[in-house]
Amino acid sequence: MYGRFKQITSMKKNLCENNYCPPGKIIWDTWFLKTNKVCHAFYLQSKNKDAYQEFKLAHISIGHAISSDGLKNWKELAPALLPSWRDTWDNLSLWSGSVIEKGGLNYLFYTGRSKNSGRRWVRKIGLATSQDLMSWRRHEGNPILEVDGRYYDVNNRRNALGNTGSWRDPFVFEHPTNGKYYMTITARTNKSRAIYNGCVGIAESEDLIHWNVLPPIFAPGLYDEIEMTQIVFYDNKFYLFFSTHDRDYEPVFARKTGAVTGLHCYVADDLFGEYKPVNGNGIVYSDGHAIYSMRILKDGNGFIGIGWNYKNKKGKFVGGLTNTVKVTIKGYKITIK
Repeated sequence: MYGRFKQITSMKKNLCENNYCPPGKIIWDTWFLKTNKVCHAFYLQSKNKDAYQEFKLAHISIGHAISSDGLKNWKELAPALLPSWRDTWDNLSLWSGSVIEKGGLNYLFYTGRSKNSGRRWVRKIGLATSQDLMSWRRHEGNPILEVDGRYYDVNNRRNALGNTGSWRDPFVFEHPTNGKYYMTITARTNKSRAIYNGCVGIAESEDLIHWNVLPPIFAPGLYDEIEMTQIVFYDNKFYLFFSTHDRDYEPVFARKTGAVTGLHCYVADDLFGEYKPVNGNGIVYSDGHAIYSMRILKDGNGFIGIGWNYKNKKGKFVGGLTNTVKVTIKGYKITIK
């Protein structure tokens, strides 16, 4: 359990061409929780750029910052969660997740990896809880979810595109009508070839502790990786957002639609599909180097998007929280300004 730490205010604005970047660190994949007039940002962070770029991934923790002025200025807090110091499944690095509140308790779901040389690419999903969003305790039953071979690929070796297996980026939300909780997961289907088998896995729970893994809700055979998923329920439709890179498009599909690095979205009338592409090709935001893994947040009667700065105009890795953009959702059309 982590106690309270002294709050640190970042004084470096526009560092790394970003809205927010903690001094001496880089940050990337981010998720949020709004409470009253405060927005909490959780993100992956490291002191070493090579930790992200080269996937050495040593000591990647989950950072924490808050904003009380509409996501314009941020105050850095103590890390929400660090890699475990014990000989456990999450003692090498922590990867992306999500946070949700239920009954006065906050649940932080995250991805973890082990230092064990034979299992470094094995990803599992864990849980930490907090009453105040500051002090987090790991769930005693961790990990709460491992890849299920009935529906998903358990192979963690690199494929022909250089990507490894997937079981990560849990996004948890409450269903708008049936009262159950669902978790979308970056995964690979076990019923197709070793490449372009990226899918959106899903698990179901009634208490956020015990989970039942179900077949994927989206497995188009068009992308090698479908990461940082998010479900937005709006106007009686389920909008499935995710990020991917242009290199991860299936070649025929890439020639047909144009391959981009950025935010994508498919929409369905039911959580379990059938999902159809918005904007005709599924592309919502095509400049993923400027804003990658964008999250969609409710803002009054509309939506805003915020993510992290991937690369600058010279192609160098940046890593830092971006400014917000306006997101307009109308049926099968989504625009971002």
